[in-house]
Amino acid sequence: MPRYHSVLLLEKIRLALFEWPIARRLALVCGLLAFETTLYLLVSLYFWLTSNTDFINPAVLGFTVYVLAACSVFFLGACYLTTKLLNPTKSYLLIQSLVLGVYGLMLVAGDWVIGKGTTFGGVNYLGGAVVGIILLNRWVVYSVVGLSQILLYFLLYLSYQGLMPLAPLRASTMVQPNMYEWIVLSDALSLTKVWVLILMIDLMVSTLRREQVKVKHLSERDPLTGLLNRLSLRERLVQSVAAKYHMCILLIDVDYFKRINDTYGHPVGDQVLVSLADTLQKTLRPGDVCWRYGGEEFLVLLENLSHAEGIEVARRVRAQIRDTPIEADGQLINVRVSVGLASMDRKSIVSTGYTDGDLVRKLIKTADDMLYRSKTAGRDRVTAAVVDTQLEIDRVSIEA
Repeated sequence: MPRYHSVLLLEKIRLALFEWPIARRLALVCGLLAFETTLYLLVSLYFWLTSNTDFINPAVLGFTVYVLAACSVFFLGACYLTTKLLNPTKSYLLIQSLVLGVYGLMLVAGDWVIGKGTTFGGVNYLGGAVVGIILLNRWVVYSVVGLSQILLYFLLYLSYQGLMPLAPLRASTMVQPNMYEWIVLSDALSLTKVWVLILMIDLMVSTLRREQVKVKHLSERDPLTGLLNRLSLRERLVQSVAAKYHMCILLIDVDYFKRINDTYGHPVGDQVLVSLADTLQKTLRPGDVCWRYGGEEFLVLLENLSHAEGIEVARRVRAQIRDTPIEADGQLINVRVSVGLASMDRKSIVSTGYTDGDLVRKLIKTADDMLYRSKTAGRDRVTAAVVDTQLEIDRVSIEA
């Protein structure tokens, strides 16, 4: 694969991970944890079947295998359930805490049972925390990591005081009491370093996220009017169709806009477009979405409105623009618009054989056809059509 293709692929993956809904990211984390736990299980099984009792305590190793098997099943089940059952729009903080909590307890138990010191414990804590910060709620990650390390410090303290053994998985000849102080202090020092690294990585990830949001906002906005541009149009309409909303699309075009540019100049034409965008946002409902579709064309998405209600909104928009002269360069300019409307009810969306993308294309084309009819019928009017995918017809009504 050429290098630039690899770079593009990695960039798409990076952007997708940040934009995924939390349920999908949680499923990915569960899958990664299941994979990691399974690897530990396989290694433990190997040592359990071939262990030398001079180095490993077989009783503790056998118990470790059972615990790892249970954790692997837990993470696999969590991966399946989060993929199939969770609503992508919710945060599920309790489930995040449960999944990360089980992983945190596994790390604490592993660090204490193996007595692995600085390298492995630090890598596991750091890796788990970084993945969690990138994909999940950062405060859940901080809480779980903090509580896990407090518990581990407590176990290390008890071991240091001689109240409980350190590294019971190892044979008694491998870890002598006079080694406890060095192992405990080195482990505590490594975990302190892990916190510093976690905070630094969190700072970098937060900065990256802010920059990504800023770039995405700028790339999806029309620099003149501040409305959304066509870059995000299709994705948003496909989401609406997939959600099975009753939807209306308004395609609004300024009548004789070229005449305005020729008479008053292009800067005044730009002021007219900015004023129209402001009027649209004030006239529409808070949940309605508006795009600058072309030079002097605007597209509006109305969700959960019937065909008749959509026509009323289109009439109101047209009347509001007509009754609001635009002041530009010290002059009042009367602006008129033509509107094409296409609507589709929930029943047609659910029962259709079209794909979501095909439905979006059909809706936009129908709205464009209706706009053309408004233009040819004399302008300054609304023309509407109901898209019926079952009958393959559009029921058209013209509103002067």
